[in-house]
Amino acid sequence: MSAQRVDELYPSLHPTLGSGSYMSSSKFVQIASPTMRAGLPNSREPLEVDFGELIGLVGDLRIKWQSNNVDFPRRILELAIQARSFQNLPENWDSYGGLPLAADCVRPAFEIILELHRRGLSPEMVLLGSGGIGLRWANVSKRLEIDFEPDGTCEALLLDDLSAEPPTEFEGEANVNLLTPILNVFLQQ
Repeated sequence: MSAQRVDELYPSLHPTLGSGSYMSSSKFVQIASPTMRAGLPNSREPLEVDFGELIGLVGDLRIKWQSNNVDFPRRILELAIQARSFQNLPENWDSYGGLPLAADCVRPAFEIILELHRRGLSPEMVLLGSGGIGLRWANVSKRLEIDFEPDGTCEALLLDDLSAEPPTEFEGEANVNLLTPILNVFLQQ
């Protein structure tokens, strides 16, 4: 995310602090941290965070977070802010009729993001012209792409650069349980 984009988003997230106040200290991270926002900086109890309330992201996304004195994962927060910026784009954002991010894509995409975050992987996120969201991961020999569409479906493509086998593909309902087999193949070394 560019510094200009942070300057644009920060005042809307924290109107009482003023533009640019995040630059003088770590206030941005602390305030954006769900545990700090809830006033529970050292809570050992699970804390359920509503990202819609936290950053204005539209979609049914609630995350339970148990801090154990560890900050909320910065990369997850960055991805949520990026998704919000996708929702704020105007129609035709790409000059080809592209739609802003549909709210129905948020939850299934973040279920996969969180599942792979637990395993130490973080995606690149792209907005699809349909208003869907695409997630991209790569390791030494494999690439995984999962596209979530506004109609509740998804497509996944797993490419193995070291194998002569054809790519592994999935098309169907956007559901983490249905995507688990292709995720497991990607995670195998």
